[in-house]
Amino acid sequence: KSAGVTPVAFGSHFHRAEAKVASGSSKIPRLKSKWKENVGQLQHRVASLSRQLAVVQKAKEAGYRALGEQKRTYEEELGKIRLVCKEQHDEKIAIRRQLEIRRSEKSHLEEKLAGVLLAQQQMASSVLIRCDADWKQM
Repeated sequence: KSAGVTPVAFGSHFHRAEAKVASGSSKIPRLKSKWKENVGQLQHRVASLSRQLAVVQKAKEAGYRALGEQKRTYEEELGKIRLVCKEQHDEKIAIRRQLEIRRSEKSHLEEKLAGVLLAQQQMASSVLIRCDADWKQM
């Protein structure tokens, strides 16, 4: 004996199981019909989702195209800005060079002026010395 199940009890379980299978076979056409209905609904849902996905993919592609166009526009504008910056940088360097040249010229002129002033001062000194000597002779 196993776990309290006698051969008689087992036989009655067997008959009940046979009865269930016999009554279940009448449900098979209904289940097939319900299954086909469910499959049809799922097929419609899949088709609907496929259409929605196609719309989303087209929108996504349009968005990428728009982003690409924006990127090209920004790159063109950035190129223009870089060109202007380079021109301004080159102009700044040219102005610095001119400033250095002017400073050098100024320094040279200041040296010349200092020389001229020294010569004038020496000439004025010598004139004063002569005048003083002439004055003393008088």
